[in-house]
Amino acid sequence: MKQRLMIVCDAYFPGELGGGGMWAVYNLASHFSNRYDFFIVTRDCDGRIDNTPYVKIPRNKWTLREEAEVYYASPSDLIPKRFAELVEEIKPDAIYLNSVMSRPCVTFLLAYRFYLKRGIPLVIAPCGEFSRAALRLGALKKRCFLRAAKILGLFRGAIWKAASDAERREIQLLFPNVTVKVAPELSPKDILPDFSLSEKPVKRSGEMRIVYFSRVTPKKNLGFLLDILSEFRTGSIHLDVIGPTDDADYLGRCKRIAMSLPGNIEVRFLGGLGRSAALEVIKTAHFMALPTQNENYGYVVIESLAAGCPVLLSDQVSWDAVEENGAGWLKPLSESGWKELLNRCLWMDDKEFRRMSFCAREFAVKYLIAEEPTTVNQLMFDSVLTAR
Repeated sequence: MKQRLMIVCDAYFPGELGGGGMWAVYNLASHFSNRYDFFIVTRDCDGRIDNTPYVKIPRNKWTLREEAEVYYASPSDLIPKRFAELVEEIKPDAIYLNSVMSRPCVTFLLAYRFYLKRGIPLVIAPCGEFSRAALRLGALKKRCFLRAAKILGLFRGAIWKAASDAERREIQLLFPNVTVKVAPELSPKDILPDFSLSEKPVKRSGEMRIVYFSRVTPKKNLGFLLDILSEFRTGSIHLDVIGPTDDADYLGRCKRIAMSLPGNIEVRFLGGLGRSAALEVIKTAHFMALPTQNENYGYVVIESLAAGCPVLLSDQVSWDAVEENGAGWLKPLSESGWKELLNRCLWMDDKEFRRMSFCAREFAVKYLIAEEPTTVNQLMFDSVLTAR
């Protein structure tokens, strides 16, 4: 009989706006569904960005999917007592929170503290929420929550899961004496398996198609990219912006900058697209640019590489191997450095681009079949379950 893992997350499929957190849970369940039985508790909508309930999906009952059973909770069910009842119902061998501060995960922490016995192992993955850049956004609210959580003992006895050594240090900076296990995020089993580099557009010197592929928020730093592009008066540049937003003011600011750009630069705001539609747009681009202030993992990076797009990244990501393999660059967030890099990309010819595009795709293919991330995650869960 397989052991049972209960996962609480902010959003899940068929949602399209949940970002990396949603993919982290899906990949976890997909990789290990033959080893564990997964029970996922989430909202009945596409997370905090779109609170419209899903159509044709039952609310407040278990729905069977190929990789897991999923409980799509309505707002009335997002209460600690109901979450405690769900735990009693499925009797999980361990519980995994794929966030600290999302509403479903906070609800569960309250249930765990006030309604449940502490015998069930609890693993918490902050998913980048403790990075300096993330904590700066809504800083007062987050500081108050963390202070209250410590006073109430919401995290007492929890095992923390970090995606990297950098995230482990972020966790231990806030909670010096906790147990932290490091296990990388799991990637999809394949991305664009039938993709051919012949699908990439010709790269002419002086012409460039870029895609920005992430949420439009201050942390992801689209405004920084647009400000730098405003200095380009020659050449032809096309930028597609793919990603939802939960910050209308920031989106408005970015659109105003885009409207003021020189006439040789065209910007399209495409909003949040489904994965297949987003990948089709990315295939038409030469490069993917993400000047993020912090990235816990970055599913958009591996998806862009799989689509043959070399990536322009800030040095606040854990993708050093991309540069080492000729598949892109990691640059500090300085205007001069990014302007120089974008200028290099703009005037790159097709021969050099084809070489980099090949390296990007090759890197992605090898990364997706690597066994080490799966093994490390399996060892982590096995250690949690055997220690019960």
